[in-house]
Amino acid sequence: MGNENLNAMMVEDGYAWVYDQYAKDKQGDELRKLETVARENHKGLWIDANPENPADFRRSQK
Repeated sequence: MGNENLNAMMVEDGYAWVYDQYAKDKQGDELRKLETVARENHKGLWIDANPENPADFRRSQK
């Protein structure tokens, strides 16, 4: 693995959500592109037509 970006791998495979408030740099732009492709290809959590944002889910569990 060495120099691979785990965040990018997770987003690309549809197993992570990009949080815009934390992704304000060039890497964030790349992550958003990867998320868009994952969404379009219905990968990972994007299989669901209406996936729930993890932050919203955590708030609902309090």
